[in-house]
Amino acid sequence: MRKTVFITVTFVILMCFTGCLNVRSESYSAVGYVHGNTSKNAYMDFKKFKGNQVFKLDVEEGDRVHYYADLEEGSAKVFTRTSDGSKEEWFTVKAGEEVDSSEDFPEGDLIIEVETDGSCKGGKLKFEIEEML
Repeated sequence: MRKTVFITVTFVILMCFTGCLNVRSESYSAVGYVHGNTSKNAYMDFKKFKGNQVFKLDVEEGDRVHYYADLEEGSAKVFTRTSDGSKEEWFTVKAGEEVDSSEDFPEGDLIIEVETDGSCKGGKLKFEIEEML
């Protein structure tokens, strides 16, 4: 019995260290990078960024998510992952483009994953819950 408990605890600890229990993982290199995340908004602003960044918003019934993105160089895809675990491409932003819109999402945790295609420069991405009355 002790051996089984020891093996199980060891397995869980190893999984935690490797990140296999966490669906959301981040890996990036950046210069001049500022980012933040609360339950109602998330943002990233950078001079240079390569990799992926994950944010989490708490969407309540009737909320809309307003999003804004622009890049000076490079391109990035933004994905969403909802409470049921499904991952879908939300939008793409390319050099010189600006994306500014709002969208409805189901109630629950909304995971936002920003993934660059190579290195990006001069970028801003913002995600904000708009509470509808």
